[in-house]
Amino acid sequence: MLNAKDPDHDYVIKEVLVAAFTLDTELFDAIDAEGTGKILLPEWLNFFRNTLRSKEEAVMGSGQEWVTKMVESLRAACLDAAELEAERAARAMEVEELMTIAEKAYGALATQNKQDEVLRKPELVKAHGDNRFLQLALAFIVQIFDLT
Repeated sequence: MLNAKDPDHDYVIKEVLVAAFTLDTELFDAIDAEGTGKILLPEWLNFFRNTLRSKEEAVMGSGQEWVTKMVESLRAACLDAAELEAERAARAMEVEELMTIAEKAYGALATQNKQDEVLRKPELVKAHGDNRFLQLALAFIVQIFDLT
């Protein structure tokens, strides 16, 4: 678990961040502009702003993607094993709920084929084309999460 924030001080210790990740220390040297070994909030935010800007200039969307991944990695590094496992379990449940919705949507679409209740291209194209698929998915979400 990463515990890089010193509760008694308003800085993050660079060595703790570097040890928590298998990243090149030059990356974190870039954050510590004054070379103090401590990363102050203004340095931290400037690093993220500048990196975001340069990545966005190179490829639109890549800066935001980078910041999201970096922040998520840092956040995950702050979790202990139990918190990390609880988060994994919650995500697995979300995936299962989405798969249930997808299965029910398949069933609703397949019943449009009166011949054998197997989803075929015409039913999917028809449903998707007139937003019926979206309507069915929303109906199932309301049903599953009891939003009535």
